Amino acid sequence: MRGRARKNISPRLNQGSPDHPYKPAFLYESGIAWTTALPITGVIWYQGESDAEIIDNAQNSMLLKTMISSWRKAFRNPEMPFVMIQLPRINDPSKIRAGWPEFREMQDAVAKTVPKVYSVNTIDLGSTNSDVHPPFKRPVGERAGNTALNKVYGKKIPCEGPALKAFKPSGSNILVQLDQAAGLTTTDGKEPAQFEIAGTDGTYHPAAAEIINRKGNTAVIRLSSPEVKSPKHARYCWNRFVTPNLVNGNQLPARPFRTDEPVLKK
Repeated sequence: MRGRARKNISPRLNQGSPDHPYKPAFLYESGIAWTTALPITGVIWYQGESDAEIIDNAQNSMLLKTMISSWRKAFRNPEMPFVMIQLPRINDPSKIRAGWPEFREMQDAVAKTVPKVYSVNTIDLGSTNSDVHPPFKRPVGERAGNTALNKVYGKKIPCEGPALKAFKPSGSNILVQLDQAAGLTTTDGKEPAQFEIAGTDGTYHPAAAEIINRKGNTAVIRLSSPEVKSPKHARYCWNRFVTPNLVNGNQLPARPFRTDEPVLKK
């Protein structure tokens, strides 16, 4: 990276180059490299927003996995826990925010496939305006801390909200099964919000949602829409800005998802 920088901006480098966050390798060398001799147990990573400006799950997954593996190598700890904050909501219709749902999906996929990587859901905690900095930071920190306490230190502290386990089309309905759903309810007493369903044409429409079964740690939600006669897929909180109300008995929010397979760019 430094070699490429020298080639691209050699005239500027010959004049002396000031340290700046955009200077190649400066952030790593100033913020990470010097700490690698310290006995650090793990990482809590607050995901930046600019990575999501490119809607490419394959590329973003590769970048995130590479960062995690390179830090683990630098700290000489191949299993160093990595707790990352999933992108929250943001009320910003600009084009650069359009890829936030896909980026959240990518973060969850990395957490599911890379050992000792955990994704902290904050879909309900982001800004209600275009500010990328969530106004309520304490809940974000508490969820990250509780995830570390549970996953790394083995404390019996709740840290996971409802998440997709399975789905099944059923006539004019589609059934969605969630795990981590003991005590599933809504924060406002209304039906679960932010669900959408689609038929074979792939066009999503808002769905009416009803909790029809609770059993142990799982629950089933029935989704329907007069616009979709034979639903094939469902999604939840699939937008840059949402107002979710679905939580489990620990008041932890349900995790965004979609049931249709994402198309990854080659």
